[in-house]
Amino acid sequence: EDINGNGVFDNYPENSGGDLNYFDDDENGFEDDVIGFDLAENDPNPREDAVRHGTPVAGIASMATDNDEGAAGVGFSARLMAVKVFDEDGNFTEAYNGIIYAADNGAHIINCSWGIPIFRQYEQDIINTVCETGALVVASGGDGQMGQPYYPCAYDIILVHTMVCSVSHPPMKTTLFSMAIQIRMQLTYGRRE
Repeated sequence: EDINGNGVFDNYPENSGGDLNYFDDDENGFEDDVIGFDLAENDPNPREDAVRHGTPVAGIASMATDNDEGAAGVGFSARLMAVKVFDEDGNFTEAYNGIIYAADNGAHIINCSWGIPIFRQYEQDIINTVCETGALVVASGGDGQMGQPYYPCAYDIILVHTMVCSVSHPPMKTTLFSMAIQIRMQLTYGRRE
């Protein structure tokens, strides 16, 4: 829906040269979703209500190199699709619809750095379907949920990632070791018991 064809999202009305015309130009079911969509609030502005997590993760994934900021993303200027699935209170209300939206709109890698300790078959089915399209779904490795599966990272066909923490604090050593064992088992055996 880059109406003016300049390759950049211009956040002002079409009659002023921008990309907003309050119409679903690409007929994907989402009005003016030039850079992504806020599924929780059902609007084309996927900006976080408060910078909690998504914005820093996007920076880690795609921050340009040689930017005079003292940091660089691992994806070196990767293109991003912003898909907001959390409501204004921070509750994830549209998480799996967000995965579907991202895959349907051409995402190659879908990051899910969230989760809960509850298995739901329909969520596994969504992951299976999305991965069959060729997308890679990446999920966080537990967030401190020791001794129990954590979803979506425990679903089949998921690449699991985890945060590497400093081990200068003695309690962290055990937590990281336990998390590493859980992730290793999921990657090695690939199946939920």
